[in-house]
Amino acid sequence: MHDFSISLIEFKRRDEIKSIIKLINLKQHGNNLQVTELDLEGYIEFMLQLGWFLYCKITDIPATFMGMLFDRLREASHAST
Repeated sequence: MHDFSISLIEFKRRDEIKSIIKLINLKQHGNNLQVTELDLEGYIEFMLQLGWFLYCKITDIPATFMGMLFDRLREASHAST
C-alpha cells in the first residue's frame, strides 16, 4: 500500500486491510484460505473495495471511482521509477 501512496490517514490501522481481506475470503471460500492470501477474484474484489473506500465521498459509481483509483496507482508507480 505504501508503494502506491496509500497512507495511514486513509486506512487508520493495518487491521482494516486485514479485515477487508478476511471478509473477501470468507465471502468467496469460507474458512479454507489463510487471512493473508487472495486469489484473482479476491484481488479484484479488494481493488473494488479499495476504490470505493478511498473515493466514496466523491462518487459511488464504480466506473468513476475505479478510474480515479487506477489513475492514482499509475501516478504513484511512475513517480517511484
